[in-house]
Amino acid sequence: MRDTSMNYFIVFQGQSYTDARSGGYLWAPTKNEQSQTFHYWTSMTKVLKGDLIFNSVGGLLLDLITATEDNKEQEKPINFDRNESWRNHGWYVKADYIRVNNPIRYIDYKDDISKLQAQIHAPFNINGGGNQGYLYEISEQFADFLLGLIGHSRPDEVDIIQQIENELPPDLDTTEKERIVKTRIGQGIFKTKLLKFGCNCKLCPINNIDFLTASHTKPWKDSNNHERLDEYNGFLLCPAHNTLFDRGYISFNDDGRIMVSKFLDDQSIMFLNVQVDKVIDLLEGHKKYLTHHRESVFKQ
Repeated sequence: MRDTSMNYFIVFQGQSYTDARSGGYLWAPTKNEQSQTFHYWTSMTKVLKGDLIFNSVGGLLLDLITATEDNKEQEKPINFDRNESWRNHGWYVKADYIRVNNPIRYIDYKDDISKLQAQIHAPFNINGGGNQGYLYEISEQFADFLLGLIGHSRPDEVDIIQQIENELPPDLDTTEKERIVKTRIGQGIFKTKLLKFGCNCKLCPINNIDFLTASHTKPWKDSNNHERLDEYNGFLLCPAHNTLFDRGYISFNDDGRIMVSKFLDDQSIMFLNVQVDKVIDLLEGHKKYLTHHRESVFKQ
């Protein structure tokens, strides 16, 4: 029996892929012939009904796999990988395979993945290749990053804002409700979307995700629900640069060149690490929000 959370995994499938996909399952041995077991086999015991698994077949993410039943112990399926060093008894998960419309190569995103995966029992090595093993548990943040890459998203994302508001006590004032909803969205869906553009502060090398804030370009109070979740309406910023951007002491022109307010003194510029000649990469979608920021937030 599970709690309310969902688990996420990456499974490396080689010769077993075709049979496992057609049979609708995952399987791993409990032990090898030397009576050894490994974390990437015992991780099968964590898979419960409803959990989501991303596969890697020859380095490609080909399918989204959903566990349709909890894991159980079962003998090796007929025609599964004929590895003679494995024992026939193992863990089995019944699963649905859904082919993705836009398969990706994991190695193309190795820098982002290296920041999102755990340091212990990581599925990928520093070169972007898969580590030896079968099933690796990953974080929700890592899973959302992969979902974004293949063009999937959680159902009714925009409706989540309304759902959060409905769960709050009715006696909270409007300002407090806005603060709570903004915090939950900022540390969840919106931040995950911004991670697709890179896992570091837009203005400095800080790349510890715990220290990065999902900062809206067009302020929350001025945005509709779609804009509040639009990945082009914001940047990942460290605490110092987030404060400067949020309070209008810095902005950017449409070429990505930083604009520094005349109200920001030289000492603050130095100690807050503001590079006055900094140019950031922008996409077309960022520009309409930056226009609003320059006109309504930036201190001219």
